[in-house]
Amino acid sequence: MNFPDSTYEMLYLKATGVVNDMRWVDWAEEMINLGFNSESLYILAGERPPFYAFEMKDLTDAVCRELNININDQQELIGNYIMFLRNQVINDKRKPIEVLRILGGMYNEFNLNRSIQDFALLRWAKEDLLRQEVQWYWKGANRSNIDQIIDDHFLNWSKEKFVLDPE
Repeated sequence: MNFPDSTYEMLYLKATGVVNDMRWVDWAEEMINLGFNSESLYILAGERPPFYAFEMKDLTDAVCRELNININDQQELIGNYIMFLRNQVINDKRKPIEVLRILGGMYNEFNLNRSIQDFALLRWAKEDLLRQEVQWYWKGANRSNIDQIIDDHFLNWSKEKFVLDPE
């Protein structure tokens, strides 16, 4: 049985330490509805705010352990989520600007991680060009070619390009 696509986001949240979030409960309910079975998954599906970070961390650890989901490689989990988002754009399941906003937020979250810096720059360039004739973030980008530049960047990006900066 394959995990639902929402698992990529949840593992990203896990990798970044976000465990006290209602999305975990929603994911647990989705997993149960798809036929996944785990004692901790049922407990997680029954949680309601306010969430307590230490309890939720232990509970989400237990769910991952019971479902044989490896959560030990933060870089791998985050890289997989970025690839998932990339594929969503390539397969026309999400708009590029929506994913650029998510990746731009990740760029800020990871202390200006160079591996995803281009996504943030493209986001800012696109948003500027939606409001005005010029942008200063991406050399040569203008209103007539920004969408193609963004599409090409998504097509050419691979998980191997993502490297967490040392803390």
